Amino acid sequence: MYKVIVIEDEIRICDLIVKLVDWEALGLQLVGVAYDGVNACELIDRIAPDIVLTDIRLPGMTGIDLIKKYYEEMRDACPKFIIISGHKEFEYAQSALKYGVVDFLIKPVNQLELNNTLQKTIGKIDESARRRKKFLEIDEKLDYYRAMHRTLMLKTVTENPDALKSLTAKEFSTRYGIEFKKPYVCSFIIRLFFEEDSVNNTAFFQEKIADSVLCTIFVDYAVAKFQNGLICHVNLEKHQFPEFKKNIALMKRHLDKLIYPYDFISYVIAVGEEAPIAENGYIKTTNTAKYTSDAAIGSTDNLVFYKNIRHGVSLLHLLKDAALESLLSDAVERLEILQFEEYLDAFFQKAAEVPYYALGLYEASGKLLDHVMTALQKRYGSVCPVQKSWEQIGKGMQNCRTIPALLSLLKKGILEAAGEIAQSVRQLENPTVTAVKRYVEEHFAEKVTLEVVADTVYLNPAYLAALFKKEAGMTFLDYLTGVRIEKAKVLLCDIKLNISQITHAVGYNDSKYFTKLFVKYTGIKPLEYRKLYINNLL
Repeated sequence: MYKVIVIEDEIRICDLIVKLVDWEALGLQLVGVAYDGVNACELIDRIAPDIVLTDIRLPGMTGIDLIKKYYEEMRDACPKFIIISGHKEFEYAQSALKYGVVDFLIKPVNQLELNNTLQKTIGKIDESARRRKKFLEIDEKLDYYRAMHRTLMLKTVTENPDALKSLTAKEFSTRYGIEFKKPYVCSFIIRLFFEEDSVNNTAFFQEKIADSVLCTIFVDYAVAKFQNGLICHVNLEKHQFPEFKKNIALMKRHLDKLIYPYDFISYVIAVGEEAPIAENGYIKTTNTAKYTSDAAIGSTDNLVFYKNIRHGVSLLHLLKDAALESLLSDAVERLEILQFEEYLDAFFQKAAEVPYYALGLYEASGKLLDHVMTALQKRYGSVCPVQKSWEQIGKGMQNCRTIPALLSLLKKGILEAAGEIAQSVRQLENPTVTAVKRYVEEHFAEKVTLEVVADTVYLNPAYLAALFKKEAGMTFLDYLTGVRIEKAKVLLCDIKLNISQITHAVGYNDSKYFTKLFVKYTGIKPLEYRKLYINNLL
């Protein structure tokens, strides 16, 4: 209930005002009355009412002076004032408008008018409360987006370092809010590996490590969640390099103690190379930390330094190997599970022939996954989209600690995707519907209409519409929209693209209309989907 104080120097009028108000119905509580300005101030200070009904002519202090005092002291937090005045005082009372007075009532007071004014005042209080809540939410969101901005920066540095090469150290600090004053920076990645049924514990351990390990060891650093672990930049003087190495060893001991009680988790600390900030140091040190993290897949050590491993080992040339490409092409065209298995085994066998191949295997496996799934999507995307399987395998790779585990995951995921596609192809009964879906898959970014598609399959648009709905179980427009939304999901994972660019890339001209469709089909806005992807929640 809202608290109300009545201030009136005539006791009879004061009692009348009190009797005229329907306190219970309005949800109000009378918490005090005062008969002069001095006692009124004491009452307001002690009780902090929400609403004050006051006369103008008061002993000790006028009603206007009273209102001015609290307006200047409290501004938006001051009570809502309602003035009750005589006819001769009305013009004088109007001067109080600048102090936020809600309303003026002329004596003698009308009961209906008084209660309506109080009802209106309650509405203003509620509105003010909603605004304050909204401002608080905005502040919270700003804090969240600042943290998200830093996370995006670290993700950009890790996954697309070329995008930052043109930035000076000063520009980098200004844009991303990380101001390191020492000349050197070194990055390290803590990758966490879980047993399959314990992966949902990732966020807990990320927070635990950030809050109880890193902050006790390092001073000048920036940390953010990175895939299934953490990425951390530490600011250094050159003479602190030996101390930094000791701190890394100390951090390892802390991690051992933290993780020891849990038998479902292991970790790797991958430490990059120190680099001068003025020479694109963020990019250099992050790249070396990421290379070290990927290279650690074949290692049994929990702590790996870039300086201690061979650099530049790459297996990407195998993706262009003619014999392997022929195996993959046949597997994709025939959808034979054994041929996909043969291709993957052959790739890993050829990889093993390269000296120190394990150091480049994780990178090559990621590109191999992209290569295979792109081939499947290009050939069968209209029949059975592979994006979901693609994303699931990619996430699963983050949790692979050994080479056999990596090969097993790739086999399982790719073979399942190929099997689903094969089943979908076998179940297709109408070649016309297949042709329509393939056309949509190839031309979704263009102006696609039922009339245009009907012309390509030599059918009447109305007949095609009925046929498509019967065979596909949905309207042609719903299918087209679904394809475009799935394509948009893929594009939203690229943080370099804005909503306008994505809108046009999937065949729409109006970003607002695209956003409305995206919400209808997914339940969330495009930028919310991007945030979930960045936070590894998709």
